[in-house]
This record gives sequence, structure tokens and C-alpha cells, in this order.
Amino acid sequence: MRQRHRLIINVLTNYGTFIIYGEANFVLVGYVIRRLGKDAFGIVALIMSLTIVTELLGRGICQALTKHIAAEVSKHNFDRANEFVNTSMAWLSGCALVGAFVYMVLAGYIDKIFNIPALLVSETKFAVYLMGLRVLLCFPFNAFQS
Repeated sequence: MRQRHRLIINVLTNYGTFIIYGEANFVLVGYVIRRLGKDAFGIVALIMSLTIVTELLGRGICQALTKHIAAEVSKHNFDRANEFVNTSMAWLSGCALVGAFVYMVLAGYIDKIFNIPALLVSETKFAVYLMGLRVLLCFPFNAFQS
């Protein structure tokens, strides 16, 4: 497959993924409000906001990695491209450890930081713990988005 066709397929795949996520979130908002209520939706919005902030932290290194890997691959310097991936994965793993720790601490104080109804505190803490686990397990693999 030629480079140009690969680029077009990659761009279309990225846009397709973006559209699917957008549609899923659009449907999810209505469902959550109807089924769980406004308070639970507020918790979901809080967790999603934390997720977005976490994802933004990893975007910069992924964009830089894409640039550097593309330059090395175009020179057929695959060892150097591999070094970039390994280094970024090590960096992102360290960031994942710090991020997971922050989520665990946040979960312990979530009801003191935010105005959360008493009935939803345990579920909110559980959701924040899950986000910490997600960061720990998924964040290092952002190196492969390039």
C-alpha cells in the first residue's frame, strides 16, 4: 500500500473513531439522566472530566513521538524509531504511576473536595478507583498511538 493511501485510511479511521465516540456519548448522556438521575449524571460528568484531563496530559508526548518516528522511519532508521517508542513508553509508565497515585488519593477525599450526595459517595469513590486503574494500565500504551 502506498504511503498516500495509508495516510488517507489513517485519517478516515481517526475521524470515524471520533464520530463513534461522539455518538456513544450523545446516547449515554440521555440514558444516564433518564435512568440514574441528575446527581448520578453529575458524577459521570465529573469522572469524564477527570478522564479528559488525564488524556490531555499524554497527548503532547504522543504528537511529538509521531513526528520523530515518522522522521526516523522515512530515513529507514528503525532502531532509532524503536528507541523513541521505548523511551516514551518508559516515560508514560512513570506518568501512569503518578497519575494512578493521584486518582487513589483523590478517591479518598472526593466527598470532601466535591459536593457529592451521601448516597453516591461510595459509587463515586469506586469510579475514581477504576479511573486510576485505567490510567495505570492504559496510559503507557499511548506510546503506540503514534
